[in-house]
Amino acid sequence: MDEWQQVLAARKVLNLPETATFTQVKSAYRQMAKQFHPDQGANNGKEYQADRYFKQVTLAYQILERFWAHLPVPLHPEKLKQFSTPPLTKRT
Repeated sequence: MDEWQQVLAARKVLNLPETATFTQVKSAYRQMAKQFHPDQGANNGKEYQADRYFKQVTLAYQILERFWAHLPVPLHPEKLKQFSTPPLTKRT
C-alpha cells in the first residue's frame, strides 16, 4: 500500500470527512482512542476486540500525523491567504 492509500485508509478508520484540519484529526483520534482503549473494554469482556481497534486507531493517527508534518505550507502572505479561514461574520 502506497503512502496516499495509507492516508485514505487512516481517514476512513477515524471517520473523517474529505477535508479535515489537524485539530479535527486529533479530536477524532482522542474520541476513538478513549472509546476503544483496552481498559475501557475490560468491564464488558471485549478486551481483545478493544485492543485491536485501539491499535488501528492509533496507527491511523500516526499515519495522518506524519502526513501533516510533511505537508508544505506557503509562508508568503499572498499565498497564505488561500489557506486561511474566512473571517467570522456576525449573524443577523
